Amino acid sequence: MPEAYDNPVDTLQIYADTAEEETGVPADLINAVIHSESSFDPEKVSRKGAVGLMQLTPTVAKKFGVSDPLDPVQNIRAGAKYLAELLERYDGNQELALAAYHAGPENVKRAGGKVPTGGKVHGTHNYVRKTVQNYVDPGNLRRLYSRASTSKSTEKLPKEQIRELVR
Repeated sequence: MPEAYDNPVDTLQIYADTAEEETGVPADLINAVIHSESSFDPEKVSRKGAVGLMQLTPTVAKKFGVSDPLDPVQNIRAGAKYLAELLERYDGNQELALAAYHAGPENVKRAGGKVPTGGKVHGTHNYVRKTVQNYVDPGNLRRLYSRASTSKSTEKLPKEQIRELVR
């Protein structure tokens, strides 16, 4: 990975650009997923134990050899690899790949190869819509990042505690 810049937006863009080169997943799509998953918060931990910018589950982190899911480089690289795998699985269908990224491939299968709705995955349809919208308008991501970076919660788990969650 290239060196990071002082500006966090530029740094994330470098990481996304590099992940695009490695996986073929467009950097703007990677950034849209980052916004939808974590609002650009590299230390975000979900209630289900997903961690970091691209909200890697312990299973996905392990599958792609992530030793530190809080490391933005490892997190973005693994998330992009997983997204590339899903795009291939769904023949390039971004909506299904995003639905599987959010709700899991088993839920897309259960929904008959469509974006799942209702039940435990009720937010998936909105997630896909929002992510696609931000992908189509990448200029919007800079505005969203700007807002997100100024409104981050100060209540965070210590990094060591977060790392323990994914081991």
